[in-house]
Amino acid sequence: MRFAAILCACAVFLVTGCAATHWTAHLTAEQQWEALCRRMPQRQVLVASGEAYRSSLTREQETTLKRIALVALDSVVQIKSASPVQEESRNDFSNVHAISSRSGGTGIVISSDGLILTNEHVVRHTRGISVVFSDGREYPVVAMVVHPRLDIAVLQIDRSHIACVSPSLEPVQSGTPVVAITCATDQRQHCYRTGVVTSGRRSLQRELDPAGRRDYGDLVETTVKLEPGFSGGPLLNSEGHVVGLNVAVMGSPGTDQHRGYAIPFDDKMNKAIGQLVALAKATSVSP
Repeated sequence: MRFAAILCACAVFLVTGCAATHWTAHLTAEQQWEALCRRMPQRQVLVASGEAYRSSLTREQETTLKRIALVALDSVVQIKSASPVQEESRNDFSNVHAISSRSGGTGIVISSDGLILTNEHVVRHTRGISVVFSDGREYPVVAMVVHPRLDIAVLQIDRSHIACVSPSLEPVQSGTPVVAITCATDQRQHCYRTGVVTSGRRSLQRELDPAGRRDYGDLVETTVKLEPGFSGGPLLNSEGHVVGLNVAVMGSPGTDQHRGYAIPFDDKMNKAIGQLVALAKATSVSP
């Protein structure tokens, strides 16, 4: 079987706001998600965990992850640009390639005063960057700082009092139930997908970037069926904490070999994010 590793350009931190607090308790998490998305302009919900992957999770775990995705939605944004994201160059492996979504990428609010985290490859070769929230409101990026080696970027927008997310304080373990969220699919659908962690340390350096420009040597591997558009979006555990920044996928869609990958929120990552946040707050650059 031929495999492909794909950068999903479309990416961390406890949810401080809950979009479902005014809903009655008898509604299921899936009904709440669908009700919220019906109010979103030009957007629909896409539930796509897939039967092949449901078997790894109990019904209670699925319900919990759906509720987490619902609550976190206000902290997930679409990254847009006036210029299309360019396709990554192929490496020496004929069946391995890295691409970026034409529709842009995903980002997550990491500070209530307008700081957004995403992948660096989502905003590389772009101009006129803006972010779109789940309610359809769009804000231009007024400052941006990047860490190409770790493939992360922090964007600043002029908005405050935003619900944000927080990172897990513990390293993610194999078998952990997780959910990934994106709002930057080509169909403009908000989408969440569930799965379990299969490895807390997996290298895709040779497949994704053998030249070593970015560091993909220590990724979280999951059964989550990521696609182009998920990059820069959060990978959340059942407590609503972010355990990784979605970045890549390998394998044939719809098969048991399909795997999603995320940059872990370890000490190195958290330190780099802190440095970028300080720079973003001190910088004012036109996008």
